[in-house]
Amino acid sequence: MPNYFSTQGRMRRRSWWLHSVIIACISMGLLAFLIIFFDDDSNASKTTNIAIMAVVWIWMQIAICGQRLHDQDRTAWWFLAFLVPYAGTGLMTYYCGIAGGTHGDNRFGPDPRQRKPDINGWGAPNDDEESSMMTRLNERLAKAPGGLTSPAPALTATAGTSRANIARPGTERPSFGRRV
Repeated sequence: MPNYFSTQGRMRRRSWWLHSVIIACISMGLLAFLIIFFDDDSNASKTTNIAIMAVVWIWMQIAICGQRLHDQDRTAWWFLAFLVPYAGTGLMTYYCGIAGGTHGDNRFGPDPRQRKPDINGWGAPNDDEESSMMTRLNERLAKAPGGLTSPAPALTATAGTSRANIARPGTERPSFGRRV
């Protein structure tokens, strides 16, 4: 769970999209609530509430975009690119929503793609555990009858037969073609 009010740490691309949509939906719901239920004569209180909500929404967007930029080993100051009309929006959409992050740890923290074990010690395997699991799987498959190391039975032709009368090993009947 990301911290919506801090730019510390890193965030995956999928998480950025998800949390951007969540923040937008909550903000739209609150805005609709303010417009519908505060429809009195005091426009000052409605304007104040909308301004406070806008400041909180902008700060939350800065925080999650900063975490996403940290995943690419960029500082959160890159968020100022939004101030450039049109090009800044496209640039930040590319950096936050399309471009991949750096692999492994960087100066902003550990890779968010590598899960840490939970309290009970269970978690997603890291690269070393995954490669050892694949090695064990390949060894078990190789030991199995007809495993990975045994070649497929080759088709052999009997003497004096045409190409259409190629027989399987150990049988006298042709496997395909005309029967003789």
